[in-house]
Amino acid sequence: MPEPSHRVAEEARALADQRCRAAGIAVRPLDSAREVGLAVEVLRGIWGTPDALAAPAMRALEHAGSYVMGVYSTADGELIGASAAFFAEPDARRLHSHATGVRAGRRGAGVGTALKLDQRAWALERGLRSISWTFDPLVARNAHLNLARLGARVTEYLADFYGSMGDEINRGDATDRLHVEWEVARPWPPAPPPVEARDAPVALASSTDGRPTPTEVAEDAPWVRIAVPGDVESMRASDPDLAGWWRTAVRDALQARLETGHEILGFAAASGHYLLGGPR
Repeated sequence: MPEPSHRVAEEARALADQRCRAAGIAVRPLDSAREVGLAVEVLRGIWGTPDALAAPAMRALEHAGSYVMGVYSTADGELIGASAAFFAEPDARRLHSHATGVRAGRRGAGVGTALKLDQRAWALERGLRSISWTFDPLVARNAHLNLARLGARVTEYLADFYGSMGDEINRGDATDRLHVEWEVARPWPPAPPPVEARDAPVALASSTDGRPTPTEVAEDAPWVRIAVPGDVESMRASDPDLAGWWRTAVRDALQARLETGHEILGFAAASGHYLLGGPR
């Protein structure tokens, strides 16, 4: 893993500030109880209740020196999002990003990428090597951001990681997550996956009626593609049974392959497929 340096940290900060300006946001510490309370209200508007992260915990994390930031619109100064991350085990020199959210009407225009690049610069300024976080493998837009745009690396499939959750996004669904790690000293943007992988066999496809359809693929195939639904969040509301079938199908397709040495190389937003290479 590359070691961070003063020069790399300076370049990362300049890049993050540039991307934030282009996205129309400013990222600032939430360093008062009032600001933390406002941020919790924003996150509550995204997830509903119970809170993604309670105000006292967020306030304590900020006071202890963790990454606890508000995302403000530079157009009107409104608080539109928040992000909280805490330090992982000391020897790993890693930051773990636990909760990040931006109001639905303010997403897009590079906001998610800019916010992650700010987090990267913050980590490099403190001599950290990596940032980790988890995300739902069924959410295609997050897979594209985390893997294709940022270049984070999947390290583990975590089945029902948080257990039952009562918020509006996760209620009634198993909380499967992909754990990723982003080596922050590596150059950004990341290199794209190999061109040869475009014709990789599909181990899980979407049928004409939107159902997950597994297909037999040779265990030693050098490349494999695994589909996810285009908008699982809407699917959960309109057809929860179908969303549940996708949960099981993607778990079956991904978990075993990751455990036997396959590696997720990226995500193709246009086709809605994870690309796997291996086994190693």
